[in-house]
Amino acid sequence: MLDFAVGNNIEKRDVPYVTIALMVANIVVYLHQVSQFGQAESRQAAIQGEIDFYEQFGLIPTELAEFQVLGLITYMFVHAGAMHLIGNMLMLWVFGPAIEAGLGRWAMLGFYGVFGLLGGLAHAGADFGSTIPLVGASGAIAGLIGAFTILYGPASKIRMMACVFFHFFFFKIPAAAFGVGWIILQVAHASQDACAGGVAWWAHIGGFLAGVAVAWVCKGDQIGELVEGSDETVRMLSPEEIEAQRVLEEQIKSRKENGLSAIVVPLQESELAPPPTACEHCDAELEEKDKIGDQLYRCSGCQRMVYLSVQQAESMAMAHS
Repeated sequence: MLDFAVGNNIEKRDVPYVTIALMVANIVVYLHQVSQFGQAESRQAAIQGEIDFYEQFGLIPTELAEFQVLGLITYMFVHAGAMHLIGNMLMLWVFGPAIEAGLGRWAMLGFYGVFGLLGGLAHAGADFGSTIPLVGASGAIAGLIGAFTILYGPASKIRMMACVFFHFFFFKIPAAAFGVGWIILQVAHASQDACAGGVAWWAHIGGFLAGVAVAWVCKGDQIGELVEGSDETVRMLSPEEIEAQRVLEEQIKSRKENGLSAIVVPLQESELAPPPTACEHCDAELEEKDKIGDQLYRCSGCQRMVYLSVQQAESMAMAHS
């Protein structure tokens, strides 16, 4: 069975420009890379050209040990084949927009680079004697997975697609379970062979841990509270909505202290229904002594009850304030 993430249930309010720009950059680099190989005179020359390209722009631990650091940046935009690129771009699209929405566009761009850089350092640190180039955006994307797990894990869900004997199935799992399961899998593979199957597991681990650390530090100040709705959507409150909620809670507290209903009517004073001045049954004038509750009077003339609407009670409260 083959399964992988294809989405999440975080509501995206804005176009994720940074995520799209990063995807375009990776695709453009790959197309440039392929165009160079296509101009080779023979298959052998194409293979050698591809190797040279990886060595020029990939991250080689032995060169990093000699303080040749350019590869720490360029390796994130080079991919070893179309499937490598497609897999990474799919994961970038699953997790990038949510991180961009939560931390902000510029923060997303900066942290993406930091995740990739630390992922590359973790890979090189596992074997500084290696001469095999590291390529691919998976270290940086692993950081996005780590950040997503901390920021959205308790509330969000990851949409998964599984393929069993060429039949596709879709299901959802908690984001926290996905993140924890994913990093356990990386550690398990890394403990067997740091580059088993040509995969740089330590780059994944380093990037993931960097994402967890960044999200842990930024969560309280940078990201709004989550409002969990249905399985389809988890909405993130904006700073403006959080402030409005705080003001509403203060209004409710003040109303209760003044003996009013906890219901806050979002109307302007000019829009509120005027409070009654006379009994609706006998037209006798209502006085303060007739009031027996914030929304209830007993007429001293006919002894019948007069109920105020919420809007009328609100209007009287504003008039007395």
